[in-house]
Amino acid sequence: ERVLGLNLTDELIGNFGTFWEKHRENPLKGRNTILKAVCPNIFGLHQVKLALMLTLIGGVRKIEQNGITVRGESHLLLVGEPGTGKSQFLRYAALLASRSVLTTGIGTTSAGLTVTTVREAGGEWVLEAGALVLADGGICCIDEFSGIKEKNRSTIHEAMEQQTLSIAKAGLVVKLSTRCSVLAATNPKGKYDMEASLSVNTAIASPLLSRFDLVLVLLDDKDLAWDKKSLKFHFERSIRRSRKDTKR
Repeated sequence: ERVLGLNLTDELIGNFGTFWEKHRENPLKGRNTILKAVCPNIFGLHQVKLALMLTLIGGVRKIEQNGITVRGESHLLLVGEPGTGKSQFLRYAALLASRSVLTTGIGTTSAGLTVTTVREAGGEWVLEAGALVLADGGICCIDEFSGIKEKNRSTIHEAMEQQTLSIAKAGLVVKLSTRCSVLAATNPKGKYDMEASLSVNTAIASPLLSRFDLVLVLLDDKDLAWDKKSLKFHFERSIRRSRKDTKR
């Protein structure tokens, strides 16, 4: 409800209960029905769609007796070769979530991701929020994640794990909240090497990779049978869309 911005009316709650009551005997069928509506322009990739929905739904924040907070938001990283639909998943998630920020890692600085200080006309210093702060309570989608320069990556460690940003700039000492899920996508360095580690393939250090709860690797195996199924799917979808436009 918080991330997707849903107004849980009695009618919506009733429809939800009716839907799952209908699939009581086979709940996986109900799950698959929902997944078919996720990124409908992409054929297959049900596991990726399921991971995307779980990331959007999120979990429950937990505070231990010793005061340590365990985050409820999940972080998802999609690693794949060009043309595997990574950017489409990010755009769909940004459209679905009521509070979202969509950015790219190429040319992004640590200030653009976290916070920067700006001097106003009166001479006072103020903070301007970056992508992770603006996405507080929602989702932050970062395309071309490996494009973030190494010196700028260390600043987002605290934001992803502790979900806070400790800032000490221009005489301002504050702690900002970054309670958001991070959905990132990146290309491997050249052809993905199954013999090498994920860190080597993506040129992303292990400490940063460990912040992601789920990492999915999308490969183009050049499978002729799969390509035929995908082509048939898009061809039939295009025909149905043309027929609808004609009726209008």
